[in-house]
Amino acid sequence: MDGHVGPSESYVRAREHIEVLMCYSDSTVAVLPEAYWEEDFVVEMSEGEWARLCLDLDLGNEALGQRLRYLTCSYNSLTSTLTIHSLPSPLFRYFSRFIQEGFLDTRLHIPKSETRARIIRASVNLKYLSFGGEYRGSKKTPDLAVSFRDVDGILKLKLVVQVGFSGGEGYSRLIEDTRMWLEGAGREVSTVVLVGVEESPSYQSPILDLEGEEIEQLELSRQRRINFNAEGDFGPLTYKGLVWVGQITSVFMEIWKKDSQTGSAVGGDRMHLLPPASPPQLEFALREFTTVSLDEDVSVVFDWDDFTRGLKESIVELAELRYHRAIKYLWRRRMDARD
Repeated sequence: MDGHVGPSESYVRAREHIEVLMCYSDSTVAVLPEAYWEEDFVVEMSEGEWARLCLDLDLGNEALGQRLRYLTCSYNSLTSTLTIHSLPSPLFRYFSRFIQEGFLDTRLHIPKSETRARIIRASVNLKYLSFGGEYRGSKKTPDLAVSFRDVDGILKLKLVVQVGFSGGEGYSRLIEDTRMWLEGAGREVSTVVLVGVEESPSYQSPILDLEGEEIEQLELSRQRRINFNAEGDFGPLTYKGLVWVGQITSVFMEIWKKDSQTGSAVGGDRMHLLPPASPPQLEFALREFTTVSLDEDVSVVFDWDDFTRGLKESIVELAELRYHRAIKYLWRRRMDARD
């Protein structure tokens, strides 16, 4: 015997999951299973096996990364946890975009043009690898990264946004991500905006268990625009008696900061955006993130009057995405049955 030890079950499962995503990215006809769209794949894995997985699948290849638009992985070295993220939800993207617009609009109120040009950059695809301490070796792509170029000319990541469903283990995972940013990213990240969303009931594709005759009787439309029936301002959204988005019962934000003395992550009060108890009090000052003169220290404010309208639109967009994904799945299933 040569003493060779094969890969663990965690490695095998993670590799199979990623390879399915690779096949889907390379194909115009492949249909991704529902779980890849709605659920994160989470597995315990040693740092060594994570490194091996990256090497075996060439995950560090920049050209490959651009091609695999559906693949986003994060690794937490403190908890030895690999997360292969589900595909971005229009609902989650909306929250990131809303906060992004607040920061970018702030530049319009900075009096000096040279400061305005350099001070804020917001990105939705930043791959961050510079974790240290107990988090050395970790990797994470936040839902939104807001960086500031200080007077020394160096662009520094200061604020990140993490969005997720808060039911089940979702909230605890958001907290783990928040701690990794504040306690593992050195002096850079000082603020994390955590956004939690609750959908009731949690989504399950309504057509997966239907047989061919049942589906034919529904006469599902292939039109791009579907006239969903909204049972409330924030769902549920139904079509042909099937639920495509449950009721969005809660949206909240928590602002987490790094303790200046201990370096530990400290959570702030929870702000309920839905249902709103009162107008949200989310406001930042530029001096919290970078060096500015007194006349340049403007506040970052957000358009809460526009928030509700955008939220409703993103819920409809989510229903449309889920519906057309299901139609594509049915079409592919029908084609496979003919072969």
